[in-house]
Amino acid sequence: MMSASSLLIVEAFLPGYQALRDAIATIAPRWTCEHANSAEIAVERLLSGQSLPTAVICDLALEDIPGEDFYASLSQHGPQGIRWILISDDLLRLQRLKLGPDAICLPKPLARAGFCKLAATLVRYLDQGTRLVPTIAPDEAGVASSFSRRVSGNWQVQRARRRA
Repeated sequence: MMSASSLLIVEAFLPGYQALRDAIATIAPRWTCEHANSAEIAVERLLSGQSLPTAVICDLALEDIPGEDFYASLSQHGPQGIRWILISDDLLRLQRLKLGPDAICLPKPLARAGFCKLAATLVRYLDQGTRLVPTIAPDEAGVASSFSRRVSGNWQVQRARRRA
């Protein structure tokens, strides 16, 4: 287990940031949080080495998500080994971003229902070296509302073997 873990929270609204920080402080106290108001700022920090978080959580509106090439460049040229938790109304587009096999995509309706507690719990699982795999994929249309009803609270948790 890493001695210090950090989470970069990328979101457009600050009140949610404080609630998420509070939830993480309670559920995963070894983690520190930093904040970026936009994806562009977050990626700039990641590519420049200003920020080297253990995980990144993005709660962004669809129009805030840069092109797929932008994230492909980040995953190829940016720091490696970052765990991604992505929240958007367009799950299929997020899954195409190719941020690694461990990227977790959540629809916005699921994220709104107890989002802070869910996100903090995911961070705790990452802290324990656990791999999270959604048990149900979204339908072809990527309709988040039906997906969230089917998958809500239904995560298959698999222990990942730690590599020293």
